[in-house]
Amino acid sequence: MFYHNLKLAFRNLWRSKTFSFINILGLTIGLACCLIIGLYSFSELSFDRFNQAHSNIYRVNKITNEKDKAQVDGLTPGQLAPALSKNLPEVAQAARFRPWFNDMLVSYNTVHIKLADVVYADASLLTMFNFPLLKGNAQTALKEPFTAVITQSAAKKFFGSKDPVGKTLITLNDMPVTITGVSKDVPYNSSLQFSMLISFATLTAPSNADNFSWMNSWSTQVQYTFVQLKDHTDIIKEGDKISQLMHNNFPEKEFKYRTFLQPLDDIHLHSEHIVYADFFRTNSSTIIYTLVIIAAFILLIASFNFINLSTAGALSRAKETGVQKVLGARQIQLIEKFFSESFLMCLLSFLLAISIVSYIIPFFNSLSMVISMLLILNTIFGDFALL
Repeated sequence: MFYHNLKLAFRNLWRSKTFSFINILGLTIGLACCLIIGLYSFSELSFDRFNQAHSNIYRVNKITNEKDKAQVDGLTPGQLAPALSKNLPEVAQAARFRPWFNDMLVSYNTVHIKLADVVYADASLLTMFNFPLLKGNAQTALKEPFTAVITQSAAKKFFGSKDPVGKTLITLNDMPVTITGVSKDVPYNSSLQFSMLISFATLTAPSNADNFSWMNSWSTQVQYTFVQLKDHTDIIKEGDKISQLMHNNFPEKEFKYRTFLQPLDDIHLHSEHIVYADFFRTNSSTIIYTLVIIAAFILLIASFNFINLSTAGALSRAKETGVQKVLGARQIQLIEKFFSESFLMCLLSFLLAISIVSYIIPFFNSLSMVISMLLILNTIFGDFALL
């Protein structure tokens, strides 16, 4: 019976080509817009969720000059992460994450490449976050000074198809680092991005201790600190403990600050008010939720248009329905007939919408990337970047 109804539905759609085209086109456009917005929103809301311990990982932020002009930033002292692991039992792991301030010239023999997103990090970063290593041991890869982990894409630039493990790269200030691991490329939906991780122990080695003492002290705050807390830890109390620890080691009356813990899940969409967060991939939650509301309205309008057009079409076929009733058609049969036609139009619209989305999505990704870059430039340089 269902096959028979679909067969009749195809005939009726073909007989009313103009009406069917308008109805299907309107629903297709509405569904395509909703699918694109839905995919984009889902991608943005999924940031950092690939980390198994994401619900227990936090970035240490601080509020400064609360009584005068409050400023929120994510910079902390270089000595904080080791002190957290040593002094606070609720901290399972702590790691420093310091992206270099600009592109770094990295060399291997005659190959010289400026790499973006070169990061100095503690060994615990690889055990705290899920950045899988294709080669090397995550537990020990960044434990020793003058060691580094490089991404798969960056490794191909320097070594092609050769095994990069054990090779030496020349980095900042002619500093040699030995590659001890190769990681998969960092996922797009990660707030933390890197092309190469250099062990933080490199900066504290005796030969570099003087040059980089400012990155490993209590007085200079240039590090991003991440902590993984044990289950059922009160993050508000933990933030107060971290504040007390910082004040104990760096008491400064004129520069008042208070630390708090920002969940890893919130970094991507809730960092617009946090300064010095340019090294993380961020967006605005307001933009995402506004797009979701717009998508809901588009779908609602498309549905109303579809219902109105279908109702108008049904009224124009009153004579056909009357003849079918005279010939003995039951009410349920007439309902099934109109339902089959609506189902067929919805199915065709959905398939066409998927085809349109699969074609448009690469251009949409490029456009969203450009918009993100403009927003970052605007954050750094002000309104001049958008002129």
